[in-house]
Amino acid sequence: METTKYRQDELPLEPGDRLLLYTDGVTEAHDRSGGLYGMERLEQVLDSTRDLPGEQVLEHISRNVDLFAAGIFFRKMEYGI
Repeated sequence: METTKYRQDELPLEPGDRLLLYTDGVTEAHDRSGGLYGMERLEQVLDSTRDLPGEQVLEHISRNVDLFAAGIFFRKMEYGI
């Protein structure tokens, strides 16, 4: 990895801001037909959990990725289960 170049940047955070660090295993999770979970779905979960504590946000992300990968993500969202 000696040839890998990394960029350093700074991002000011204010009280109440959140920072989510995740691996590509979240956005690249596959459903049964090979579709990817993707950034759009992750952003939807983050938007819908904006007022929840961090631990609950992580639980929602994990549950939604699991449901997506099992092929029942949309059914669960549709019925609010």
